[in-house]
Amino acid sequence: PDIVSFAIGIGACGKRQNWLLALGLLAGSKRHALQPNIVAVTGTARATADGHSWRRPLDILAHMTAGHMQLDVVAFNVALNSFCQGKGWREALSSVSGMHVKALRPSVVTYTTVLRAVGHVQSWQACLLLLGLPGGVRPDATAYTELAEVCSSSGCWEQSLNVLQGMERGGIIAKV
Repeated sequence: PDIVSFAIGIGACGKRQNWLLALGLLAGSKRHALQPNIVAVTGTARATADGHSWRRPLDILAHMTAGHMQLDVVAFNVALNSFCQGKGWREALSSVSGMHVKALRPSVVTYTTVLRAVGHVQSWQACLLLLGLPGGVRPDATAYTELAEVCSSSGCWEQSLNVLQGMERGGIIAKV
């Protein structure tokens, strides 16, 4: 078997939410003297994100970067998704701010994921700041809806309406 075979198996484990087997396959690839690639590592991190520990995917990604593997925006998004499952909204904001250090450009998925993480603590102010971060990413309907929902659940319905009006002014069509 090659690393692609292991990565495919790891991806299948993630879809079945079998994070223990995904970890086993990643370890198995090393026993076969194969160098894990970003797809295998990100797949393992994604599989473990659905487990019981939101820190496990972060540990996997941190271990791989210690081995000089370059993370891509997809791997960052997996890590950010882990923050959503835990209480790591501050870390999520910090990670997005630090992406430029790694020469990574946040995607719309990056911002929407962080909005979700910050939204768990109903910090609509932090969400508004997030939309103003540099990076040239234009928020999509999902990001605006997430932000409006955070504002609304925080009891700031006026701010929620402002967000939706901004969406309309930006020519973004809401998905119903």
